[in-house]
Amino acid sequence: MQELIRRRYILSSFTGLHFWVGGLSTVFVNIY
Repeated sequence: MQELIRRRYILSSFTGLHFWVGGLSTVFVNIY
């Protein structure tokens, strides 16, 4: 049970980082 929670936490943090990088690159594209 603990392993499942940890795996889900890593997955959610990874997708959150992906969205953050995508949003940041979109902002840079809009500036330039």
